[in-house]
Amino acid sequence: MKMVIPDLKTLIRKSRSYTFFTLLELLVVVAIVAIIAVIAVPRFIEARCRAAITKFLGDLDALKTDITGGLVTAQKASERLRDLIQKFNDEIKKSGCFNDQDRQAIISRLQQINFELDQKVVSSDEPEKTIWQRMKEKIQEILN
Repeated sequence: MKMVIPDLKTLIRKSRSYTFFTLLELLVVVAIVAIIAVIAVPRFIEARCRAAITKFLGDLDALKTDITGGLVTAQKASERLRDLIQKFNDEIKKSGCFNDQDRQAIISRLQQINFELDQKVVSSDEPEKTIWQRMKEKIQEILN
């Protein structure tokens, strides 16, 4: 019986095979991850911005409905508008995106609220009238 002793190079090659990833494999994986990140990150930022703007527009619509229906006092409406604008400004600073179409949608909603406030100023008693008027002035500042 003859015993076959494998060559030293063969032993070394067999022991190394499939133990580690090659540099090329790692570079391919890193490239794929980088491509996915380049595509996904801007879309995520844009989606976050859209969500903030949509939420703000919805909140403005809710405020307009409350003002129209007389569901809030002038003081509460004024506080809510101030809080909404502050939160929106903070969110826009975080996300860093805001275009002309968004600006037009917000201006349109604020003009609708302004129209409702015109009616409230005319029909309210003196203390409420002053608050509604201040709220109107605040919206005019934003619109200009």
